[in-house]
Amino acid sequence: MLRIKKSHIAEQWILYDTKDFSHHTHCYELKIAKIIRNNVTNKRMPKTTNKRLLVSHMRVNNDVAYMELIKNRLEELESNGKLQRGKIF
Repeated sequence: MLRIKKSHIAEQWILYDTKDFSHHTHCYELKIAKIIRNNVTNKRMPKTTNKRLLVSHMRVNNDVAYMELIKNRLEELESNGKLQRGKIF
């Protein structure tokens, strides 16, 4: 189960697995944290081309098959030159 909590660092949110906190990521917007949580919970492929956001999906996930889908998406975007880098959330 994934939960969201406010970080003690200014304007950051932490999305984490309640069973294993090593599966966590930091987000600057609550909306983004909710999108990641919903995508991972429902095993949906994210529409984003942002590398950091895709890696965040992998960090909070513990399903090997879903991780492979995200890795394949990252490789596909890198090979097409469409992968965005940087902080957008």
